[in-house]
Amino acid sequence: MPVLEGNNSQTNSSTQTPEVKALGFPLPLTIVYVILYVLIFSLAFFGNIMALLTCYKKYRSSQSILLCYISSLAAADLLFAILSTFDLAYFFDGDWPGGDVVCKIQAHLSRFLTQPRY
Repeated sequence: MPVLEGNNSQTNSSTQTPEVKALGFPLPLTIVYVILYVLIFSLAFFGNIMALLTCYKKYRSSQSILLCYISSLAAADLLFAILSTFDLAYFFDGDWPGGDVVCKIQAHLSRFLTQPRY
């Protein structure tokens, strides 16, 4: 628990705005980051769920290998989107909330999903 310092005689005038920072970032940058994160997370989450549902419905009738491939990519992307919520928590808290296991899973997924495959 931090020790409270003595009362400073400086007053907060109406022209000064308090600086709210998340891990040292200014407030406008933090707001833009959160808005972009929510937008990208929403698109990834709902888009991949829709892709999985579509592949599941179509696979029962056609049993195509391409549908298996697309559903595998959608599942991996959905898992990565869900695990990226830990990054947002880390951005605000400054401490990794997921522990070592989630850190290793996310590092493995980010490395595996961004590697070029031939």
